[in-house]
Amino acid sequence: MVLKDKINTIIVEQKISGVQFAEKIGIQKSAVYNILKGKTKKLNPETAKKIITIFSEYSYSWLMQDEAVKAKAFPKNSSLDVVEVTEIVINNFDELMKNTLFNSFIENIKLTARNEALTNLFLKMEEKKKTN
Repeated sequence: MVLKDKINTIIVEQKISGVQFAEKIGIQKSAVYNILKGKTKKLNPETAKKIITIFSEYSYSWLMQDEAVKAKAFPKNSSLDVVEVTEIVINNFDELMKNTLFNSFIENIKLTARNEALTNLFLKMEEKKKTN
């Protein structure tokens, strides 16, 4: 997802106009216009910080990386909702699979599940031997 699509996503999800977006984060309307028209391709780190300060549900890495997953920010001092996390992963799975770190994470989960299954199988076999 390119920068103009990310900013447009924020504007649409927040149900605000480009002008309101500019006012909320304290940048020129023309700067937002240039982003939305694709003239501005990279976001200034300071502008990205302003955006995530105002719209905390978006992550800095999502804004700054060329290919990144929209990561919801979780409020501090709260527990993660497994259902919400699962929905985020499912809804962004194609984008996540492009990420090397996420792929490694998935492979580790698969290996852990296989190891647990093999361990359980081994324990059942051992128990079966004892009863025979």
